This record gives sequence, structure tokens and C-alpha cells, in this order.
Amino acid sequence: MVHDEEAFNLFYATYYPRLYQYLLVMTKGREETVRDVLQDTMLRVLRYGKPFSEESVFWAWLTRLTRTALIDHIRRQHKMPAQVVAALQEKMAAASAEDTHAHLLSLLGEIVETMATEEWQLLEDCYLREQPQVAVAATHSLSLKALESRLIRIRRKIKEMMLERLKHE
Repeated sequence: MVHDEEAFNLFYATYYPRLYQYLLVMTKGREETVRDVLQDTMLRVLRYGKPFSEESVFWAWLTRLTRTALIDHIRRQHKMPAQVVAALQEKMAAASAEDTHAHLLSLLGEIVETMATEEWQLLEDCYLREQPQVAVAATHSLSLKALESRLIRIRRKIKEMMLERLKHE
């Protein structure tokens, strides 16, 4: 039983963030829908999970399972006619995980361009250059706590801006 729990925890840590991003794009930033669909997806993984020989095959199965969970969620919410559901299934099948990732990176790039230079510099130093936060704080004449607080605010701001843009697509 312990091995099963460890395996699920590893699966969750590896795939939950990827599925979350995937669904954010698919739902145009509707976080409540994303949470509901992810919960249903996790239950389906537990129910129908099986071993796969390759990660790419597993990811394809997982995204198909997630798309099906999303379609079922939409059907329950809206009682959509069959032809609308079929059109939605086609659109969702065409949206690959790579496209989703590229789209999110593109949105992030647009948002970063609108950020203040100081905010971007902090992000660049901490996350792109991977400098220790103590060194970044000293470089920018900040206490470590002040740097951590700023990074939290910047990440929150980016998240809110991305969700807002996704809602309007």
C-alpha cells in the first residue's frame, strides 16, 4: 500500500501542474472548472490507470482522459446538444499539450513585456539566472524577507494577468 501511495504522490507531483496548465488554456482560465475537472481526472486515473511503456504514450492517454472529463463536465453543466459536443471534442483533440505550453509561454512573454524593469530584473535573477535569493536580495538592497514578499506579489500579478487574458480568448 505504501508503494501505491508513493507512486501516486510521484504521479501527482509530475503531472498535476501540466494538466492544470493544459486545462487552464482549454477552459480559458476558469479555475473552478479546472479544479473540478482535475478532481474527476484524478479519480479516473485511479480507476482506469495501467502501466505504459513510454511517457509520451502515457501523456497522450492522460490528456485524452482529461479532455473526456472536461467534456463530461460541460455536458453536466450545460446539457449541450450532441453536435455541439462533437464540435467541442474536435477542437479539443486538435489542441495538443505542446500547443498549450507554447500558448502559455507566449502569454507569459506578453505579460513580462508590460512589467516594470525592477520586477523583471528580480524574476530574471532568481529564476532564469538561478542566483541564490540571498545574493539577489543584497544586489537589490533588499532584505531576504522583502525579496520573498516581492516575488510572491509578482507571481500573483502574473497569474492574475494570465487568467484574465485566458478568460477573454
